[in-house]
Amino acid sequence: MEPSFDTALVTGGRGFLGRGIVAALRGAGWRVATIGAARRGDAADHVAVAGPSDAEGIAAALVALRPALVVHLAAAAPGAPPEDHEAVTVAGTRALLAALSGQRAPPVLLAFGSAAEFGPIDAGAGPLPESWPCAPSSPHGRAKHAASLAVQRYLAESGAPGAVLRLFTAAGPGAPAAMLLGRIAAEIAAMPPAGGAVRVAGPERERDYLPVTEVARLVMRLAPRARELPALLHLCSGRGIAVREWIAALAAARGVPVTVLPRQDGARRDDPARVVGDPGLLRALGLAPAAFDLATLAREIMAPWRG
Repeated sequence: MEPSFDTALVTGGRGFLGRGIVAALRGAGWRVATIGAARRGDAADHVAVAGPSDAEGIAAALVALRPALVVHLAAAAPGAPPEDHEAVTVAGTRALLAALSGQRAPPVLLAFGSAAEFGPIDAGAGPLPESWPCAPSSPHGRAKHAASLAVQRYLAESGAPGAVLRLFTAAGPGAPAAMLLGRIAAEIAAMPPAGGAVRVAGPERERDYLPVTEVARLVMRLAPRARELPALLHLCSGRGIAVREWIAALAAARGVPVTVLPRQDGARRDDPARVVGDPGLLRALGLAPAAFDLATLAREIMAPWRG
């Protein structure tokens, strides 16, 4: 049975993916609050805490808001220093779980994992199921994996409803320059009508993308079914899109010719050539991700620069 609209608390709700999920929840009638350290210009529905590891502040917010759903997105950016991954991603997750453990009736917890948890993957590997072994080699991947394991232990020991949602790659308007698609879109937007060149490391690398709107839709579909979910669930399409394909689509959306050039300084030995997920468990739940058109999504991403 679908739950009545209630309150949701979103960590990392001011970020790229968080903004999309917050907007979707509000559009569906949820009362949504975000939580994190205070920033200038925060909205009235933002709950300020001392920092990501402020378990007491988080617990107080849970008591005051009594959310039916907690969406946990807060994490250090992939390129952040190793100490930030430990302080934000790992310690922040542990603080949230400590706060949730003190609740008499814990809310649904949907915590986001990352495909970076896998580490190096052979280019010939097929779509990756939830059972695929993880051997993360980057600070980001190691921290996300530690956080994911902590959430799964909490769910198993507490019996609370929820799951770790391992998202492969999100795409959509407003991606920051720290994300590859955000950087590429901004560079193409800044080109003159004659076009220009985009430098990338590994233009043939394939990743599995879901539009932010589709990720948000899945969150809203999964939340009311939290008690029947596996502890780990992949959010992915099962389709790989190469960086070169994205550049061509974004250039066409902008209406400028673009040349792709290699960028050696951005290459990493632990950066797999292909990372594509297996959405089989999503399909088994009757929640197969909706197909999307690359050209249409590229036009949406470039829309802010098209006027």
